[in-house]
Amino acid sequence: MTLDDLFLPVLSLVAAGAVLGLALARRRISALRSELSRLREVEDKASELQRQHQSLGQLISEYLGFMRALHSADGLREIPQMLLKFMAWLFDPEEALVLMHRRAAVTDGEREHQLIVAACIGTKVRKGTILRLGVGELSTVALAGGTLDSERGQGGRGGELEGFVPDLAVPVSIDSQTLGVLTLMKANKPRMHARQLLSLFAQSAALAYRNANALNRVRSQADVDALTGVLNKRGLAAALESFIAKTTSHGRPLAIFLFDIDNFKNYNDTNGHLAGDDCLRLMARLVTESIRADDAFGRYGGEEFLVILPWRTTEDAHLVAEKVRMNIEAFDFPFGENQPLGRVTVSGGVASIPEHASDTTDLIEAADRALYAAKNAGRNRVRRAEMMVAPERVENAIDELEPLPLEIEDLQQISGIGPAFATRLKELGVISFRQISELDWRGIQSLAVALGTTPERILREEWLSQARELSSSALAPHSAGDD
Repeated sequence: MTLDDLFLPVLSLVAAGAVLGLALARRRISALRSELSRLREVEDKASELQRQHQSLGQLISEYLGFMRALHSADGLREIPQMLLKFMAWLFDPEEALVLMHRRAAVTDGEREHQLIVAACIGTKVRKGTILRLGVGELSTVALAGGTLDSERGQGGRGGELEGFVPDLAVPVSIDSQTLGVLTLMKANKPRMHARQLLSLFAQSAALAYRNANALNRVRSQADVDALTGVLNKRGLAAALESFIAKTTSHGRPLAIFLFDIDNFKNYNDTNGHLAGDDCLRLMARLVTESIRADDAFGRYGGEEFLVILPWRTTEDAHLVAEKVRMNIEAFDFPFGENQPLGRVTVSGGVASIPEHASDTTDLIEAADRALYAAKNAGRNRVRRAEMMVAPERVENAIDELEPLPLEIEDLQQISGIGPAFATRLKELGVISFRQISELDWRGIQSLAVALGTTPERILREEWLSQARELSSSALAPHSAGDD
């Protein structure tokens, strides 16, 4: 056998081995490619899981921050705007609404069957728009506690509110009571389980509402006027001090509206004290329905009432006061026709911090002066307080009085005298509290002008008796055992 005879079989064997090796290499390459593809899929899934984890972490962090802010809100009116802000972050909707149930009112029996747009974004629907319950998809959500979800084929048809077609809507409810509705359309940030997320969010809001109301009730139980059910003088004083502290720390204004019922003595004398009590109850309810839930309102004494208006300027407070006054004038009180003005009316004064005062006493005093200005101008009106100016000394009106034996620090210990009022008293330097009660009406009027207050306030203030006692003790000689 020659070499040529062996060459072809060997060559064939080598070729076959090469083909087999190539096939095995190709199979291995294919397997490696499949493994690489699988690894890439795993890597992509891991990246997606990591992204979802980060997104979930951010969601939980934002939600916890929202809950903290929600439960530390200064008032109920802040909550709808906070809800809207969180909805905007969560879904980035083109349009969104927060609707809340309206409070029942003695002057409008339909209010409890209505929703009001408390906050809105990116929509033609205006804040304050009223939606009557009974017909429509949002009404169904509010009344039946159901939901709307376009992903489940439950998108709205619209028509209840101008141009608004809800894609998602859930009730704000707790203990079978629906407080309102959260709704949006055209979310630019789709979320998995969007309906469940928004429902959880709404339940948190309802819980915050309930807790805030419960806290307000607990705080006010000892500070409620038994006749009218609104704050008493003690409760008003505590609320005013609290609001002033917040005003100082936040650098925001605060205003009050002090008013009383015109000719209320005539109402009592003509119709009896039981009718007078009913009038006070109705008055309290009318005012409560005319102001915000975050405002503080109560009976300051007798037929006098006080409304505390946080974060409002004098101009804002004057508008609120006029609304209250007009609502009272328009209401058909029993026996109102027997009043001198033919109706039950009120007169009041508006004052604010820092425009008219820097503390509680001077703020009340400024509003009180404005109240009496309204009375003197004919009643059934509201007056703004004047800017505080140093009063001019009235010559020859009170010259016969003895020098004031008290220092400013002593004066500020007397109930009803604030720093500014004490300073004005001391600047006059000719007042003996013992002799104030001996002045005739003209002398009281002259003294009131000198102090920048009203004769009525001088005569009715408790500080007269306290000041006489302090005045006497200041003049009395100390015994050997005194410090």
